Amino acid sequence: MSCDPTHVAIFGGFMRYVQELNFNIALRLWHEIVVVPATAQHFEYINCHANTGLLRQIGGESL
Repeated sequence: MSCDPTHVAIFGGFMRYVQELNFNIALRLWHEIVVVPATAQHFEYINCHANTGLLRQIGGESL
C-alpha cells in the first residue's frame, strides 16, 4: 500500500463514503494486462518519484 499523502487521502475518503453507505456498496474493479515484446516497450516517466510504476522495479535507472 502506498504511503503517499494523496493516496492515503483518497483511500480515507473512499472508506468514509463506504461507511456512510453502511458498507452496502456494489463496486466492481478490474485491470487489464498487455504482453508486449521487449523490443517494442518504451516507458517515459517525467517528474515522477523513483518508486512510481515500473521505476520501482528497476530502481529508477534506465535499462
